[in-house]
Amino acid sequence: MASPISSLLFLTTVALSILSAYLYDPYQFDIILARLPPQVVELMQGGQKDRSVVDITAFIGKNNVTTLECWTGPATALGGMNVHSLGDISGGTHLVFPKGPAFDGGSRNAPALQFVIILKGSALLTFPQPDSAPDTLLETLRLTPDHIYIAGDTADVSALGHHTLVAGGSRILQLPIKGGVAALGERIVRNGACY
Repeated sequence: MASPISSLLFLTTVALSILSAYLYDPYQFDIILARLPPQVVELMQGGQKDRSVVDITAFIGKNNVTTLECWTGPATALGGMNVHSLGDISGGTHLVFPKGPAFDGGSRNAPALQFVIILKGSALLTFPQPDSAPDTLLETLRLTPDHIYIAGDTADVSALGHHTLVAGGSRILQLPIKGGVAALGERIVRNGACY
């Protein structure tokens, strides 16, 4: 029987191998897991076969206006971490803003349904409402690191989109989702931001 230390070292080696394979080619992650012996997968899952969840704040178009929703979807517990597949993403962009004053991106629609990830800095979004009075308080969302967001207020579903103000020195990833909302799989939707 293996000692706890050797089991831990083995588990760490397998976990690092899988993580590096996932980072290199995330689409193959499920295939890699399927090839592992069941005992290794069970050990990596800490003996647990339950699924956890992940919350993602989405700004999407509804009734031709951008609104906030919290999308809760499944994640697989794996070795003390939760793994949530991002699905098929392609044509991503990495935006690097110069240091200094905030960059006013103006009002715009999302070009496609896409993940938005703040790597560094922040962004402030406001969501204009049609025919709102000048003194109407607009809904806002501050995008910060450590969260994943979904932009889905494309021109076909939101007339006014959102207004973006990005802090100087920010770095942002935009990752379009192939197949639209259906590609994200099952999810529970609640009104308002998740965090």
